[in-house]
Amino acid sequence: MTRLKERMGGLESNVYEIQGTYIQIAKDLEMSLMIQRRLFEALLPSETLSVIPPPSFTSRATTS
Repeated sequence: MTRLKERMGGLESNVYEIQGTYIQIAKDLEMSLMIQRRLFEALLPSETLSVIPPPSFTSRATTS
């Protein structure tokens, strides 16, 4: 019985480790997307940014 508990304890810590890894991946991805967006905005001249409407269905409906 103690062997089983030891094994289960090991599995549990593995699950937490995997969850931590996924959380870290998600944070890294979010950070890289933010960096990409900032770079994209920095590369675009400010005039083009004001011309491009925010992506929404309402703005599309009003223009047509």
